[in-house]
Amino acid sequence: MAYDNLAPMLDKNISDLHGLAQTEAERIIACCNQYYQLTLKLPEIRFDLKGLCAGQALPTKQVVRLNVDLAREYGADFIHDTLPHEVAHLVAWSVWGRRIKPHGPEWQSVMQFLGVSAERCHRYACQPTRKLKRYRYTCVCREHEVTSIRHNRMRRGTRYTCRYCHTTLKPVVA
Repeated sequence: MAYDNLAPMLDKNISDLHGLAQTEAERIIACCNQYYQLTLKLPEIRFDLKGLCAGQALPTKQVVRLNVDLAREYGADFIHDTLPHEVAHLVAWSVWGRRIKPHGPEWQSVMQFLGVSAERCHRYACQPTRKLKRYRYTCVCREHEVTSIRHNRMRRGTRYTCRYCHTTLKPVVA
């Protein structure tokens, strides 16, 4: 699968990126449909992810989500690396079912067929979109730090226990 000819086609405009992603997804799906004898449809491609995640595949919805900021910054290289990775999740899920491991041997074999390195994580420089506030809690054996998400769940009644002493976490009163 040659991607060298993609760079001249790419302006870092999001509509250009979407067009490039659509074209590449069509080609990848066509190859996989023929090789694995599938009838996969073209997934919906969204550029709506933010933060540290480069991409996400949602097999039950046939959707691939891509990080808009990383796509703008890295262009064709990002499409080359991330789109096959996410489409491979859809293909592996269709061929072997939903009980496979996300980056297990089934997914790796699809990546090998596509001629792309089967790496689990990207190496793009990126920033988290938000910094969660942290709260201190205690149990019998130690002090814990929990994010605002878990803290708010605990305030609404969800009970969390220490994985070591199995006692309920209590907020530290300042």
